[in-house]
Amino acid sequence: MEMNKITIRLGVTKPTSRQYESVRADVTCEYELSGKNKHSFAEGAYEAFGVMKARTKELLKQSIATAEDTLQPAHKTESGKLEFRKHD
Repeated sequence: MEMNKITIRLGVTKPTSRQYESVRADVTCEYELSGKNKHSFAEGAYEAFGVMKARTKELLKQSIATAEDTLQPAHKTESGKLEFRKHD
């Protein structure tokens, strides 16, 4: 059996500082197998898969950090007004 691509899906849900609130991030990465990687998978060596999974985990960490940052509440300025964070 020959594989041409691998899809890795990872997700995480973390509680936030507010009660009953959580943040969720899901990442799906699709990798094309070529030459050396195809051969190593055919032989049962999963080193290439470990590298792919590590890259996907890093993307997931970045995604959850961004999601948590987005949920940060507004803060009061010196004048007492609420100032909301601006997002791109």
